[in-house]
Amino acid sequence: MCGISGYWGSDQRIAAQLAPSLNTLHHRGPNDRGTHVTTDVSMGMTRLSVIDLERGRQPVYNEDGSIAVVFNGEIYNYRELMRGLTAKGHRFTTHSDTEVLVHLYEEHGAEMVTHLRGMFAFAIHDSRNRVLFLARDRFGKKPLFYRAQGDGLTFSSEIKALKPYARAAGERWNVSRQTVADYLSLGAVPQPSTIYEGICCVPAGTHATFNNGHLDIRSYLSPTFNPKTNLSCAEAEIETRRLVGESVRLRLRSDVPLGVFLSGGVDSSVIAYEAAQVLGSDLQCFTVSTGGELDESNLAAETARTLGVQHHVLPLRLDPAEGLQTVVQHYDQPFADSSAIPSLQIAKMAAEHVTVVLNGDGGDEVFAGYRRYVAAAYASRMSWIPQTVAARVAATLGFATTVRRTPLGLAARFARGVALAPDERYLAWTSDMLRESDKRAHWVGPPSRPLSVSSAKPSPRASPNWTSS
Repeated sequence: MCGISGYWGSDQRIAAQLAPSLNTLHHRGPNDRGTHVTTDVSMGMTRLSVIDLERGRQPVYNEDGSIAVVFNGEIYNYRELMRGLTAKGHRFTTHSDTEVLVHLYEEHGAEMVTHLRGMFAFAIHDSRNRVLFLARDRFGKKPLFYRAQGDGLTFSSEIKALKPYARAAGERWNVSRQTVADYLSLGAVPQPSTIYEGICCVPAGTHATFNNGHLDIRSYLSPTFNPKTNLSCAEAEIETRRLVGESVRLRLRSDVPLGVFLSGGVDSSVIAYEAAQVLGSDLQCFTVSTGGELDESNLAAETARTLGVQHHVLPLRLDPAEGLQTVVQHYDQPFADSSAIPSLQIAKMAAEHVTVVLNGDGGDEVFAGYRRYVAAAYASRMSWIPQTVAARVAATLGFATTVRRTPLGLAARFARGVALAPDERYLAWTSDMLRESDKRAHWVGPPSRPLSVSSAKPSPRASPNWTSS
């Protein structure tokens, strides 16, 4: 994990805040710091060294110094890209994945992002064309926030790192009523908005070009849902195993120790299995012991013994107030997943042994591991039920219990979602937040509804131009 920050513009008072901004990102990159300052742009980064520890310092430049990059993340296919770029005449001075970015930009321009496999947020300064180029990975694993105002633009890996620039500009930030309503309904602030008016994030799967005071954001990810293959079930199983194994092996490319967060679930167990095929007994796994009926540490320990890997168990003893303060400090805006507190605890423990960890996050979404997917299959056969009838049943069941995960609670949520459109149904089944009746009773602002996830795109104020390509 690294941190990047920068400013494009002519106000030297703002440009001078690069160092204070980077100070707020020190926790993201305690190993090194680098800056790139010209008449157009001031940008820099704090580095957590993972690949090419000695020569991988940033910023990294192309051969003639006309292109500079600051980068947070990891490019998993950098070795393959490096070989291809070398064959085309590009000269590399490091073995880092960062240097691939400047040469790939020379070769392909904005289309470079389509060649990348990884998690990334980076900024490239193209001094020849006086362009600032920002990009974020397909699923938005690495954060990138910005504020565009007049002919200037500030960007950073965390919202708090934008505040020194704002203070120098005499700006006051206001909390957005709309995103408060979104948070109370969805459990998070939907991107590209943030909790503050005028502060946005570069959306996942997009790149942004800033020059002449104009910000142009374009999507490079256009997922389709049409069948792409005609595999049998057996063939699909083989191909899935191959793809998962390849993905894990690519993510093990590192010059520092790495490990796995291991729960009792199938997802992290699969990751640990594939990693153990490469690292063997050197692999270190980390598990939280919560106590009680939800404790999965014994199952995780059995998995670790079967795989023959090292296993560390953290007995979870939380001070909720202290844990909440830590989450607020790092997240910068509301986030309703209570697992963030134990996740920070186990990450702190793991950092005593390794620098990088893999986990199983996303496995349940990709492989339909939640009960809501079973509910969706049943609901698709029951769409004929009138919404008024379903709502009446949901209300009756809802009065019988307020606990979501009891059989009655699950039945109430199912009934509430049956007659809804698919996107609304999904939110009805996943939200842990306030019910609409609760919000109407306590909301003190003007009438407000949560944004539809499908309509969440940058506002004209934040993004003058949005294009899907």
